[in-house]
Amino acid sequence: MQCLPLGKLMTIKNIRASISNQEFPAKKEAVLTKLKALFAKADADLAVVSATVKLSRRIDEVVKVVGAYQVDCMVSTADGKSYYFTFGYDRRQEVENPFFIWLNDSWFDGTELIAQERALYLALSQAMGHQGRFDDQGIGLKVSQLQPGLAA
Repeated sequence: MQCLPLGKLMTIKNIRASISNQEFPAKKEAVLTKLKALFAKADADLAVVSATVKLSRRIDEVVKVVGAYQVDCMVSTADGKSYYFTFGYDRRQEVENPFFIWLNDSWFDGTELIAQERALYLALSQAMGHQGRFDDQGIGLKVSQLQPGLAA
């Protein structure tokens, strides 16, 4: 087995990152198109937006902002609830951001979305579950800088 020098490995990693970054807008668009169709089947509406969502928590009569996040889309359900999502490749954001859905490269062939609906539902249900617990955790949500039709 032949080992590559460390500098060569970094180059391969950088090339992969560059390809992913170049394909990112097309991949995100493919996911949004598929999700729009899936939510329509469930009597919910997905809208592509660019917005900032601030989370706050009331502590001893003082409201403290605990996070601000950029989102790519919002979903309005038939029961009047709203959910927000953003997409990317940064695994750290997946843990820190309750709106984040990690785009798995195995979901795509180039920029064509080949993921089974089950994989998308799993990613969505995790983010929706986090957001569904906001009230129980005393977390408020405020949307600002909402621009319909523009993905962040």
